[in-house]
Amino acid sequence: MNLRSFGKNPSGTRLSKVKAAPNYQNGSFQNVEPTSVNPGNVSIFKLLRKMLSRPSSVRPSSEIPYVQTNLRELKANEPVVVWFGHSSYFIHVNGF
Repeated sequence: MNLRSFGKNPSGTRLSKVKAAPNYQNGSFQNVEPTSVNPGNVSIFKLLRKMLSRPSSVRPSSEIPYVQTNLRELKANEPVVVWFGHSSYFIHVNGF
């Protein structure tokens, strides 16, 4: 699977920081711990059946609060985690 890049590739000082990261090896970031794509060796069909059979009434009990964040105004010296939704996060630590 060949996916298009999101955003621009790092260059200059930023690229040097990326390459110096302890878990950056062989041209990409590596998981620190072994991570299975299929935890518990459950079949994809069982996972899909379970997901599709959940009740349609599943909803949060109240409105989920949110804060609109301007990512360009984050302070470089403060750690920040921004949740974009579902399983997408922006994690800003030590200027990265």
